[in-house]
Amino acid sequence: MTFSGSRWSERLLCSVGSVALATAVSGGYAGAADVLSDDRPVPVLERFNTDNSRGGIRANSFIFTPSLLSKVVYDDNVYSTRIRTTDVIFSVTPALQMKSDWSRHSVEAEVAIEGVKYSRQSKLDHINARIGGVGKFDLGSSSNIVIESRFVRSLDTAPTTGVSSPDGPILTNSINEALTFNTRMNRWVLSAGVAWAWTNYENAKSFGVPVDQSFRNGYTLTFTDRIGYEVTPSTVLFFQPSYNIRRYKNSNFNSEGYRLYSGVQTELSRLLRAEVYGGYLFQDFQNPLVRNVSGFGFGGRLSWFPVERLTLNFSANRDIGDPSTVGAAPAINTSFNAQADYEIMRNLVWSVGSSYSMAKYSTPSYTDYTYGANTGMTYYINRQLSATASWNRTWRENAFTLASNYNRNQIAFGLKGQF
Repeated sequence: MTFSGSRWSERLLCSVGSVALATAVSGGYAGAADVLSDDRPVPVLERFNTDNSRGGIRANSFIFTPSLLSKVVYDDNVYSTRIRTTDVIFSVTPALQMKSDWSRHSVEAEVAIEGVKYSRQSKLDHINARIGGVGKFDLGSSSNIVIESRFVRSLDTAPTTGVSSPDGPILTNSINEALTFNTRMNRWVLSAGVAWAWTNYENAKSFGVPVDQSFRNGYTLTFTDRIGYEVTPSTVLFFQPSYNIRRYKNSNFNSEGYRLYSGVQTELSRLLRAEVYGGYLFQDFQNPLVRNVSGFGFGGRLSWFPVERLTLNFSANRDIGDPSTVGAAPAINTSFNAQADYEIMRNLVWSVGSSYSMAKYSTPSYTDYTYGANTGMTYYINRQLSATASWNRTWRENAFTLASNYNRNQIAFGLKGQF
């Protein structure tokens, strides 16, 4: 997957709660080169945003794009618990994006600060922030280095923190760094990368009682290689080994593991692209009370362009998570996602999506199921002003601890101006 400018910006804007780059948490990894032909339809959102939001302030070889997003959200379960607490949330987000305009190499960066205000649960008022960038530097005609860096400060919304009714927001700070080298030698395509993901959780209070969150603080260091061979101009077979080191303040969560994946990156037709991989995964946990986990892991993504105005995206992943409490067994996490984007008019796009995730635990034996559904529209009033409306529903089912089950609906309206 290459990090083109517009795609990376969308990913950064939409992943405020993410705590690790793709290199650190999944089989496929972000900096690896996409060696298939670029002769394909442009995804609806990418083309839509490019066509409708051209502008920015040029300074020599850089383009700066300031923006201001205001949003109002109705949330019928702000704590993601069985007992609902509703609220109306207002937020304002000033941001600045920078993009290079060079014939070779590319650099892109963003900085944004979001102020969040709750109408009723004012104790949850907080400020989010994100700053990051990605650079791609060519080392000749067939090699390049991709450098990625990101800092995110955001509200933790996980329902498994042991804090059912916090007296204030539980904020997380995360730093993600990645370095990837890509090269091509005739039909051989090689990538080697290292990624570091660090996360820090601020402590919380519930009914005036301090709740320590420091046991969740730690980092993951991942080394990943990919060796690919171009069988045909539209098909690449690859082998992808990786090794990870996970370290936490509470050493009972420490572990090391590896993944041995093989897969294929292919263009079945000009309108259909896919990457799938699978293989063996293993994680060795330092705590003697926690059994090591091994098994079959897989992942992949598929993009289909049945018509010019419609883009369908599908993705899947299966990997090993970390224990949620000391002595508990880690989960094997499996997820599936689907998204459809349809260009109703040149300045109006409708999106609809769904998600499914399963976390399977062995000690005690139970499974968490989380489902999601969303839909929304984006309307460009002109090239400086756009409006959005969306609905998102999440629900969780757990037969072992019924008290942790919940469902949550969020209805949002936003207005964004950029120059």
